Amino acid sequence: MENRFVLLPKAQEDLENIFSYSAIELVNPEAASILIDKFETKFNELLLFPLSYPLT
Repeated sequence: MENRFVLLPKAQEDLENIFSYSAIELVNPEAASILIDKFETKFNELLLFPLSYPLT
């Protein structure tokens, strides 16, 4: 069975706001894309190693 992550609507909205702020307000779309890629990388790492980060 393949693990995958699902973002709740609020989390998706937050990521979109982070991207928009970085890309538009800070006028840095490249940095915004890199940041979102880093989030996705961490999400995938959590799928592979769910106990690698503390919950507290």
